[in-house]
Amino acid sequence: MYRLIFVDDEDMIRDFFEEFIDFPSYGFELTASFSSAEEALRYLSGHPEIDVVITDIKMGQMSGLDLCEEAQKLCPQLVFVLLTGHK
Repeated sequence: MYRLIFVDDEDMIRDFFEEFIDFPSYGFELTASFSSAEEALRYLSGHPEIDVVITDIKMGQMSGLDLCEEAQKLCPQLVFVLLTGHK
């Protein structure tokens, strides 16, 4: 089973992903979710076993793109899925 984290600064979006997507039926374990890229990066620095990061692009101080760049340095094996509600 692949381990993933979810990062989005909107509570409603995080809640939806946590409550309504049956990750195990797709072979994934949602290990944690975060409201900021900074929180996610701190988590990843201590959890190199994570396989996938699903992240929003536009967030507070650190964007999802910045998160991908920094997380790749910590965990080169990571796969990223980027989400956005912007045009």
